[in-house]
Amino acid sequence: MAEEKTVCAVMEYSNNLPPEIIEIVLLKLPVKSLLRFKTVCTSWNTIISDPVFTRIHLENSNNSPNNNDNLFITEKGDTERGFSLFKLEGGKLHADRVSENPSGNMVILCECNGVLLLRDSSGGVNNTSNYVLWNPSTRRVRCFNDPYGSTVNYGLCYDPITDDFKVVVMKRSSYSIFSCNSDSWTEVEESRSYDSVGWSGVFADGALYWLFCFEMARFDPETDELEALRKPEQLGDYDEFSLGRLRGRLCLYCNNTGDDERGIRIWIKEKNSNDWEAFVAIENVPTDPVRSIKFLHFVGNKILIGLFCTSFGLYYSPSEKTVEKIIADCGMDLCRLVPYRNSLCFPAVKTKTITRYYVGVMSFCSVMLSFLESVNCTQEN
Repeated sequence: MAEEKTVCAVMEYSNNLPPEIIEIVLLKLPVKSLLRFKTVCTSWNTIISDPVFTRIHLENSNNSPNNNDNLFITEKGDTERGFSLFKLEGGKLHADRVSENPSGNMVILCECNGVLLLRDSSGGVNNTSNYVLWNPSTRRVRCFNDPYGSTVNYGLCYDPITDDFKVVVMKRSSYSIFSCNSDSWTEVEESRSYDSVGWSGVFADGALYWLFCFEMARFDPETDELEALRKPEQLGDYDEFSLGRLRGRLCLYCNNTGDDERGIRIWIKEKNSNDWEAFVAIENVPTDPVRSIKFLHFVGNKILIGLFCTSFGLYYSPSEKTVEKIIADCGMDLCRLVPYRNSLCFPAVKTKTITRYYVGVMSFCSVMLSFLESVNCTQEN
């Protein structure tokens, strides 16, 4: 209610306020409010629809203490009820609300900037796969098919240079890239073979990362190139580890090497570098080896550790070095939850926009030519 009163006050004096001030106020609002305020007036709709505004709003939201980082969405949607949202409050995960199912019997594969990549869990037809890009905050949906099949793994990333969302589908000896801007696939042959361990790609630090057995790979969305990524020096050739994301940074976590198999070590990849920085060591974790961990996610100043096939998670405080247990209502399996992010982001349909613009310009030129011809004929007569 407070934010709506603020906006009403801005509306009252909006004629006397510069657009820059109005934009600053709008950037502080959640997605739900912004979608309503797009209908206030044309100028507000223009501001909120600007891709630059969308990117700044996402950055502000990621850095805000009130960014809804305690929301999670079920990995698999129910055909009738849709996807359920869960909220972490008071040491418990409880059902918050239901978000409608965008299309059929879908399962969430991965996330990028609040946009989710979904796949039809019923399987494709004629060796193709049906995919959906979905932003549950704005309810925008885009469907497409993968004509290649034989998938090993998936990933979703964003290229800020071309403002393009890209879906990358890994095969054993090649990978395919779907560009939302061009609405087309490109297949790239690889000289090496990849074996998946069943984890989707992680988008962090502006790139897409995969784990293949005991190796890592990095995909650059600006160049569409795939390269190997080295592990922290402390890890041996056959030490098991997993990848995740903490506050936008790529992290790697594994069991303590040695006698204590109940501890977890976490590294953070340094920005603009392939080096790793030791982040934290969690001792006496009441869980099986690291493969049982589904995700790591900051909620406030604590790290939520989601576990496979259990109705509870772990809540770790880096400052206090304490571990708490988080209980999920209704026996919800935490391996079915995915961190939920409020965002305005979604692939722009540039091809159609350009076509409409081109048709409009051609129509205008046609009218002007007809007018000039009629004026010329009048002068000659």
